[in-house]
Amino acid sequence: MILSQGDDNDHYDYEEKINFAVFPSLQGGPHNNHIAALAIALKQVATPEYKAYMLQVKKNAQALASALLRRKCRLVTGGTDNHLLLWDLRTLGLTGKNYEKVCEMCHITLNKIAIFGDNGTITPGGVRIGTPAMTSRGCLEADFETIADFLLRAAQIASVVQREHGKMQKAFLKGLESNKDIVELRTRVEIFATQFPSLSPIVSADANISQLLTPHILVQSDAAMLMGGKPFWSFTDPLIWANGLGDGGPAIQGAFQPQNG
Repeated sequence: MILSQGDDNDHYDYEEKINFAVFPSLQGGPHNNHIAALAIALKQVATPEYKAYMLQVKKNAQALASALLRRKCRLVTGGTDNHLLLWDLRTLGLTGKNYEKVCEMCHITLNKIAIFGDNGTITPGGVRIGTPAMTSRGCLEADFETIADFLLRAAQIASVVQREHGKMQKAFLKGLESNKDIVELRTRVEIFATQFPSLSPIVSADANISQLLTPHILVQSDAAMLMGGKPFWSFTDPLIWANGLGDGGPAIQGAFQPQNG
């Protein structure tokens, strides 16, 4: 949203140019719902509570990065200093597309993403993991140790299926059918997620309601959820959000060893 009233010394007619760029060029009207949303957001981000929330978001991202690095995973840039991190899965021999599907079946929501050096975006070699939504649910640094173990267990499952059935997604998906390891991990994820009260999400008409009603781990950098009647940075209700992984073999088994048994 851009506002300009100009002044008497506006020799370059910036006011007209700015207003014309907003309407009719980019915006069809004042859109009062957008203005109200911006006003509320600007008020919220000016509070001490929001600052504390964002500091915790960063701490959580660094905690997850450290947990993955200790488990011998490769992160793009070697870590993070903001709310997200990029995981290079190529060192594990995995594809983000296949790993994303494994996580989805384990009730871990995440996103595949192309990283530097990939040959296009069809088979991305990385995943993006963010912590804002998890933080708004109440997850702190210690919780990300558990989340890291879940992510690595999903990677181990993807590695085994990929070795037995291949990387092509049609064959890979066939290998996921009735997989006992997926059932076991999904149960662990649900038990962990149900420790934290559910969100009250605002959803579209085509949302997958069954997913919303099922305990999920969500490690998604652009996740936006609204807690019913509470500020979204409240530290009282965690849910968890995530983003992708890919083949492997004996050489990478050390990367799949959970820290806590």
